[in-house]
Amino acid sequence: MIKDFYYLGLGVIVGAMMLGAYVYSNPSNRDSLQTVLESTLKVDEGCSSVALSEKYVLTADHCMRDTKGILSRVEGVNTVMSLPYKVVKRDAKKDLALLEVSIPDNFKTLIPGVSVAKTRCVQDGDGVYLAGYPAGVTLLLTQGIFNGFQEVQGQTLYKATPPAFPGNSGGPLTQTCNGFPEVIGITSKGYRYGVTQIPVTHMHVFVSLEDIHEFLGKGFIQ
Repeated sequence: MIKDFYYLGLGVIVGAMMLGAYVYSNPSNRDSLQTVLESTLKVDEGCSSVALSEKYVLTADHCMRDTKGILSRVEGVNTVMSLPYKVVKRDAKKDLALLEVSIPDNFKTLIPGVSVAKTRCVQDGDGVYLAGYPAGVTLLLTQGIFNGFQEVQGQTLYKATPPAFPGNSGGPLTQTCNGFPEVIGITSKGYRYGVTQIPVTHMHVFVSLEDIHEFLGKGFIQ
């Protein structure tokens, strides 16, 4: 039985924080990963998103409660900026939503943006990174491996192993090719396999690059 539901434990979230700290401490990855972190924004109170430019932000459709809301950048326990957004495009089946923002000039250098990849360079077993606000608390970056594809309710999704929890939804799954981070997926729903109320294993799935391309159109793919 599959249920769209996560169980979040203190021990797991602490483990994810430790892993994220370890990944970010690697000097060879620091600059590109910093760009991903600076471009990952909190959506209202419960989700994540990624800035593609100074005007557009991509997130998961199931995060949308209204046509307008607030994006924020949180560092530690401090909210360093808040930006109003409006939804300009959404697709419930693909679980994607495009938001429009107006970033003040004095904040533009603080949100560099991450491009959507033209192609996926990672193969099964290659490393990928996930950024987001698990539990809606603090910004974390975690590392895992790309695990191929999963068919879920007629949609082909990516599988990957970076820890993902409630709050990570809408956050970017990224690859780093030629030293530049690129978005290849968006965190979607989590699925729990097992009998009712007795979790056996969890699967984290991500909206695929192919679906992102189709949703955004050619104008967004540089």
